Amino acid sequence: MGKSRRYEAAKDLRNSLENISKRVYELQEKCYEILLDTYQEKEKIQFPVDIKKVADCMGIQIFREPLNYLGGKKIDQNIAQLQYVKEGEKVVRRIILDDMESGFVEDADSLSDLERYAIAYEMGKTIVGEYTEEDDLSDFDVEWKNIFSVPYSLPRLSAQLENFEYELCAIFLLLPLQEFLDAFWEYIEVIQEHPVMMDRWIKHLSDVAEIPNYQLVNGYPYIKLCAYQYYMNNFSEINKEFPEEERDRLERQRELFQ
Repeated sequence: MGKSRRYEAAKDLRNSLENISKRVYELQEKCYEILLDTYQEKEKIQFPVDIKKVADCMGIQIFREPLNYLGGKKIDQNIAQLQYVKEGEKVVRRIILDDMESGFVEDADSLSDLERYAIAYEMGKTIVGEYTEEDDLSDFDVEWKNIFSVPYSLPRLSAQLENFEYELCAIFLLLPLQEFLDAFWEYIEVIQEHPVMMDRWIKHLSDVAEIPNYQLVNGYPYIKLCAYQYYMNNFSEINKEFPEEERDRLERQRELFQ
């Protein structure tokens, strides 16, 4: 490959990454708007995010029912699935968590970290826009929506690009970017040992945000891409027009970048 072709290939890769970072940031913004609708005030958003409260705000019910059935050789474990249910003339959205005992989930404290992530992942389907709530769906339409709502399952790899967008939504519903940056700064301030050991930081973040370690490690590149776009959007102009508190926060956050 000649020098000019290598340059063009590098340029194309950079443009692709720019587009990906913008899409990641866009989905993060959508998730943050939902969190603001849920908590009403930015200051009230803190770890761990109450994903049951967020689901209630979005009009999504959470139930427990069996999603895994005996028989045959199956490598996946279904964790959760978005389903549509007709209640009279109305269509409601439900997220079903795999459990041998059926019932309505009322208490957020009863959710495991994996269940919290799976709920956020399934909520991502409604945020991305593939699934919408419509009152005039026929029984046939509802049945087909449920057929094409593939459960969140482990450990099989994804064969559909939209699944990565659902993962993005799961990460940013449970780990909003502003709170992530604040938590990163606070962690650096508190620990005595430097440089920061990434495995310890990830373990700490997993514990405080109540996200399974595997899903957090898997989602960390998305966080970095989103943080890059946040940097490009905010740190090129930190000026005197910003309120002093906001200027201080941005200056503090800028130290997290290189």
